[in-house]
Amino acid sequence: MQLEEWLALTAHGAPTQFAHSRVMAAAAGGGGSPLPQPAFLVSDRRESLLQQDAKVMQLFASRGAAAGLPAFEETPLSGATTLLDLARQDAHFDPWRARLDAPELNAYAQRLDECPMFQRTNDYKLQYDCKTSKLSDAMEQVGRCAPDGPTQEADPRARLKEMVQRGNGGNITGDFYFTSITEASNQIQAEIFVAHFEIKRVFGPFGFFMPCLFFGPVASRTMLWRFRTENWAQSAKAVAAAHYRSVADWLAIN
Repeated sequence: MQLEEWLALTAHGAPTQFAHSRVMAAAAGGGGSPLPQPAFLVSDRRESLLQQDAKVMQLFASRGAAAGLPAFEETPLSGATTLLDLARQDAHFDPWRARLDAPELNAYAQRLDECPMFQRTNDYKLQYDCKTSKLSDAMEQVGRCAPDGPTQEADPRARLKEMVQRGNGGNITGDFYFTSITEASNQIQAEIFVAHFEIKRVFGPFGFFMPCLFFGPVASRTMLWRFRTENWAQSAKAVAAAHYRSVADWLAIN
């Protein structure tokens, strides 16, 4: 599929904005509702990349597409977030309702697979049963379904452990969504991670006088895409004509 064709199929109608605020994070974490972690940009040049992206947005806003296009062509990260945003919106994928079995998640991944600017490099699924008599072990076993975080702040394993711990040793059903974009030496990788677990606490035959058992299924999916930065300069004009999503906005929304 050519990029122009993909854009014509995805960039239709007004962009969909999900009216969910991240201040709802505490409420979203309980009762089986998904708890998304804010999107992360991982790069040694993080601040300079954000400044470059802000300059592109300012040129688009103040002087129009013609003025912003040259800078947009030199900012592949802005192109990656713009196309990620288009794919997500077209799939009607809402991070606040992200679930492992959600058809919108599969639709989102399919849109990215169909986009000629992205190349899928990994789709890893993991499923196993948690079974232990210690809450600390249950936290470790659930966290094991996630990949290592690129930084201490962007660590899905730590967040999953926190979700189990917040259950106070009782039953807890959790859905977790994590997305990041990594830039290194002008190479860009997008990551989506989704997990689901159902940990139940069962006491022994003599109630609190016997060790309890934490058990239940744990499942996750990790998907990675490489952004074709080598093709960005000649593709920027077509993308800018269809949509633009700044890196900062993408980090806040996704």
